[in-house]
Amino acid sequence: MSKKHKAENNQALTVTGHEPSSSFAVTLMRGENGRVLLPVKTELANDTAAQEAVVVRVLPQGVRREVLRQLQAEEERRSPVQWALIIAVLAVSLTIVWRYFPVQPPMESLDTKMEIETTDIPRNSEYYGLYVLSKERFEAQKYAKCASELAPKIPELLDRREQLGESHDRLLYYFFESVRVGRVDTTTKRMAEKYIDVFASLNHDEVKWDIMRIKLCAKEYLNVELLHSRLSQGRYKHIWQRKLSENELWIHRVRPLVESVERQANATDSTEETLENLYQLKYSLACLLTARWMLEGGKGKSVFPDDYGDPGVASREEAMRICRETEDRYRPVGKVKRELVEYLRLRKFIAETVMAQSKNINRYYWNGETHSTNEALRMEITMVNTRLEKGVGQ
Repeated sequence: MSKKHKAENNQALTVTGHEPSSSFAVTLMRGENGRVLLPVKTELANDTAAQEAVVVRVLPQGVRREVLRQLQAEEERRSPVQWALIIAVLAVSLTIVWRYFPVQPPMESLDTKMEIETTDIPRNSEYYGLYVLSKERFEAQKYAKCASELAPKIPELLDRREQLGESHDRLLYYFFESVRVGRVDTTTKRMAEKYIDVFASLNHDEVKWDIMRIKLCAKEYLNVELLHSRLSQGRYKHIWQRKLSENELWIHRVRPLVESVERQANATDSTEETLENLYQLKYSLACLLTARWMLEGGKGKSVFPDDYGDPGVASREEAMRICRETEDRYRPVGKVKRELVEYLRLRKFIAETVMAQSKNINRYYWNGETHSTNEALRMEITMVNTRLEKGVGQ
């Protein structure tokens, strides 16, 4: 459909178009001087491609660019119905993720550096230069470098330990602890595990080396937040039973040590070193029990049962009980205060893990009772945060 308009010296140009349900017309007025007079009210088709074609045909380049920009902006604008559909899909997706894929809140690593008291190496020792260099590397937290430089000397130091005396144990400590807390190659790690196993067995009366063996060789199960992360990534999906068996072996090794050292700690002549050894052993046991809960209960996944009698729940409860009893029984004295912090952080990890998967109306077993709300977990987390902020002795 087209029309011609005449008005004095002006000429009208009409462009017509059709759609299945309607037609449109764009009328442009040209004056004598060639100016284009755009109409005040112009209706274009809903088809953006058709609109752009008309604009390109009839508008000058300077005007065309701005009109095309506005048309494209209009096309990108979503309708209320589209926004409603997008919001509905997002809401459903978030609900599914929130309900079936719980996320563990990030937290600091529970792993801390272990300390073993030894005397300094004499200046006239042939290993004094190595001792100075290793100490420098260790204190600068260059653990991989420290371990690699000490590794060739470890067999020799172990063979000559009786001759050299315990003063040279400082080099052994630097090596084993560097491997434990640092990022070393697999060969060095396996070497360290082999030698600490032999060394601790030969010196079974020195509990500190038993503790080092546990912390070094069972690190995979003591670092519970790392274990949780690996379960979340599905890395134990097909090997969780083997990992559970390994963890069981460590539990059976640590329990007798805890009982033995606890008897020593209860004696009237107990020393601070004995108390610290007990704290570290009981903490290791609590972590191993927590790992058992995650492996036995999760079966390779990061969602764990939380009802009374479910797999792993009894181990989780025992781990919490060890933490509470240890804190209540012993007042932080000297270095053992550090271990109390570790106990508190383990309690927080367990509580946050249970709460992260406790959604909607959920019944769970906690501290000897069944709960139907998360209030008990919130109280636990709040209490731990308060004590950590004020100091463990509060």
